[in-house]
Amino acid sequence: MIYINNRKIVNHHTYLIGPTWKGTKACMKRPSEITSRARAKIRIPMDRLTNLNLKEGLEVPRPNQDVLGVKYYVVYFIHSQSKQPTRSTSENRESPKGIICQKRTEFGISRNTKVWGRRRIRSTTVVCGKGSSGFSIDDIEFEGSIIKDQFKKLQSDLKIGNKANNLTSILSNENFLVGCYQSIRSKPGNMTSSLDGINLEWFKEVSNSFKNGAFRFKPLRQTYIFKPNGDKRVLTIPSPRDKIVQEGIRILVSCVFEEGFKKSSHAFRPTKGCHTALNQIRMKCGKVNWFIEGYIKQQFPSIDRTILVETMRTKIQDEPFIDLIFKYINVGYEEKSQTGISQGGLISPILSNIYMHPFDAWVEDELIPKYTKGKRKKSNPEYTKMIKKYGKAVAKSIRTTIAADENFVRVHYVRYADDFLIGIQGSKDLCKDIKKEIEIFLEKRLKMTLNVDKTTIIHSTSDQALFLGYHVCCTPTRKMRVGYNSKNRLTRNTTRTILNAPIKMVTKRLKEKGFLNSKLMPTRNGRYINVDLWNIVEIHKTIERGILNYYSMANNYGRLAARVHYSLKYSCALTICSKMKLKTMRGAFKTYGKDLTVTVNGKSISYPKISYKRPKKAVTKTDVNFDKMLNQLVYRLKRHKGNLKGPCIVCGCETNFEVHHTRSLKNVYKKKGWLSQIMAKYSRKQVLVCKHCHHKIHSGKYGGPKL
Repeated sequence: MIYINNRKIVNHHTYLIGPTWKGTKACMKRPSEITSRARAKIRIPMDRLTNLNLKEGLEVPRPNQDVLGVKYYVVYFIHSQSKQPTRSTSENRESPKGIICQKRTEFGISRNTKVWGRRRIRSTTVVCGKGSSGFSIDDIEFEGSIIKDQFKKLQSDLKIGNKANNLTSILSNENFLVGCYQSIRSKPGNMTSSLDGINLEWFKEVSNSFKNGAFRFKPLRQTYIFKPNGDKRVLTIPSPRDKIVQEGIRILVSCVFEEGFKKSSHAFRPTKGCHTALNQIRMKCGKVNWFIEGYIKQQFPSIDRTILVETMRTKIQDEPFIDLIFKYINVGYEEKSQTGISQGGLISPILSNIYMHPFDAWVEDELIPKYTKGKRKKSNPEYTKMIKKYGKAVAKSIRTTIAADENFVRVHYVRYADDFLIGIQGSKDLCKDIKKEIEIFLEKRLKMTLNVDKTTIIHSTSDQALFLGYHVCCTPTRKMRVGYNSKNRLTRNTTRTILNAPIKMVTKRLKEKGFLNSKLMPTRNGRYINVDLWNIVEIHKTIERGILNYYSMANNYGRLAARVHYSLKYSCALTICSKMKLKTMRGAFKTYGKDLTVTVNGKSISYPKISYKRPKKAVTKTDVNFDKMLNQLVYRLKRHKGNLKGPCIVCGCETNFEVHHTRSLKNVYKKKGWLSQIMAKYSRKQVLVCKHCHHKIHSGKYGGPKL
């Protein structure tokens, strides 16, 4: 950076002319003898704008700074080697090509927005040509050459089989913490007052506390989630600022352990979910005879901390980082207790995967090879005699192989969190032996308990297993298709896995949420009577879309779609009827049409008929099960739907609007009762102000009338 008469320009090795009576001139015309190419040395991270042709002797403006921290500079390139050719100077004595750069500093890192529409240079190195220091991990962007080198070292250590020993160095890097903040700041639950006023000094203090071991997690807030059977599950909610640190720990732990997880584990992983687990069952369990439907009792409260840390030490050799994990798992539990980790933090899911990884490895590497026998089933003697006698199959009831062949056994295993499903092609006695071995391993190796009451052995064709909200079974023998192939030979299609949606369970859940009455017929939902018409239609459509997306893999998708669409659409019509004081449901359809079309401010929303055909491309990744997904959709309300066209109520500005809430959201949840909370949300005063005035309001500089 160069200062001339208190005027600031970026040092790009430009040709400078000193102060004159007209002002400071930043450059001179390009010498005619210089014909080489241009390159710039970048001293700070910046954003490029469109190249401008600036005249020789242009005065360097004084850099202005607005409320967003945007600074403007005039930059000129030197003429040296570069990949882009320079443009020749015309007769009107133009100076070399210039660029006006716009820099927005956020915690020392150049940031960009879609409004600006500029291309970001992800580099903080001295020379741009040396390579960018920006990189990303799981769609999270980081900047800084030091942290990039640290991640390269971590990657190389893990690749050659060494333990990770630089995790604390990465976590204590300020740029890494800033990247974690950028990742979580806009997610639900983090847009609270706890993140207001956060600045670079906070990141420096946290970074230093990691180095000297003084960092402590804040106490957790606890709430309860009701299970379908009426039991309560404790859910802990960490502080938003602690979530920044937890996000950093989660990224590092994921980098170390994610590649080592087994393919049978589908919970809390970046590219896996409920549907990937169900798809694995569909592809692998087509010929099984029995299912073991297993449940682990109280998974998170039963995790032994000593075993967890020992498992982590197999790949991590960084004691300060291990101590930080200990501090996290001790928050919310008594320090004398040796079991249990908080459920609700960002690190808890991957810690549970690490803890359950020895179980996955034992099942895949020891249990399955132990019981797997034979290359193929023994052929049926009766079928062989028939072929020798007639030359082809003439009896449909005779199978090619022996169904109960003791010398042929196959075992398939899939786990999602604390639920697992094992498909066995063998006898029922073999299933009992496998179940007993699993119970012993969980108790001795992981000190966990198998829920014996819920863990059952189910026949694949005469009964159905319930896994992740789907009924899993196989095609019965009597329903297998039999026909003649192109060579006029009698053939039988092999059995296949059937994934059905439990329609009775879905209708029961809709009844519990108020969409159906005691006779399972559509009824008005009093929860939404005080909501505007637009949101009534949108909420019912969203719930229907969420249910059908979750069960997009179901074989009985058409029957489910017809039942859910009928229930929710007529419930929506009855709710509108009660709100608008119409006498009958027929009046609602007569007023708003057969598609319940609602028009607000020139825009309309409707509830049309849907297709009952199963989608060709099903949803491939879902992180939550059916019950959790339904709860999220039922209690999802839009708190603001107002005018965003302005003007600002403070200064009358016509651009750059933001919504300001004069009443804090935390006071809303102090209300008792669901309806009282909903009315309090809608009665929150929301005013439209420009960005400049919004910044003044939150910084305490606004002194105008009360909003």
